[in-house]
Amino acid sequence: SSGINAEYGKQWYQRRVRGLRNNRFNNYLQTFNNYAGSDLLRLSRSDLKDLMGVTDGIRLHNALQNRALTCSICLYVLFEGSGAPSTVYQAIYLESLTYRELMSKVCATFNIDPNTIVGIQKSGPSGISIAVTDDVVRHLANDACFVFTLLNTDRAGMCIIHLK
Repeated sequence: SSGINAEYGKQWYQRRVRGLRNNRFNNYLQTFNNYAGSDLLRLSRSDLKDLMGVTDGIRLHNALQNRALTCSICLYVLFEGSGAPSTVYQAIYLESLTYRELMSKVCATFNIDPNTIVGIQKSGPSGISIAVTDDVVRHLANDACFVFTLLNTDRAGMCIIHLK
């Protein structure tokens, strides 16, 4: 019985940590380490503002009150070079904010075989190319717009997704 309770507690804790990370509250994981889910739900807006500061306190209060929203960020993406010229962007909703999720959703949205993709790059300051990692994905701005192209590599049939 205690083994089952310990496993349930571990799973619940992992879900709580994932929820805080998905909603960009990484800095407060330690603050809420000893809080149960019911404790978090009982905190008032004022309590959260006192614990986290005005902006993040209000954000967490709203996130807790509006738990039905599962999307962490929405990106708008246009595939340049897909054949017919298009100016219609596709919305891609990310929940776990990982490189793997971004690649999977871009490939699914634009019917690209994920087995042909060896990486994702993003244009950075002064036009430099940045390798996209989980950390880069976690810091993408909500409602960001990207135009992407497929860059051929020196490996036959393999490409890199380049976000501009």
